[in-house]
Amino acid sequence: MRAGAFGDFVYAEAQYYHDMDHFYASFQRSGGAEWRRVAGVPPMHYPTHSIGALANGGYDHRSMSPIMNAARLPKEFETIKASHRGVHKFLVDDFATSVDANKLPPVNAWAAARYNLPGLVAHESAMNGGEALAVPDYGDPPASWELLDPDGESGG
Repeated sequence: MRAGAFGDFVYAEAQYYHDMDHFYASFQRSGGAEWRRVAGVPPMHYPTHSIGALANGGYDHRSMSPIMNAARLPKEFETIKASHRGVHKFLVDDFATSVDANKLPPVNAWAAARYNLPGLVAHESAMNGGEALAVPDYGDPPASWELLDPDGESGG
């Protein structure tokens, strides 16, 4: 996207409902009769997957997504199971490469706050009858911190 291969980015919204089928037994074991209290209800207890990869019209958390640039990953990652379409491999590589390069990883504290705070505030709003609440903005990283370009710098 950064290289412009998809054109100009104008606007996006995302919503994701996690397939919980494989979690129910664990929730029932840990939560007993009150298992729904630990199963991601009410809204936004599990907000992380809205940035996950979708490919070929569906979500398959067991294999690498064909839209990801797996060639940039270290060869040692090839034998690691590709949970969540391989996104964890990229997060680890981005973090390790950013430490080595002394640069800010693409998914950093400021980006994570922007991804997660709306969901946390939405939950608080839902728990208070839909009260309108402000979403805090913790700003940007220091301007002097260079952002890692993961497609241009590789740990592999």
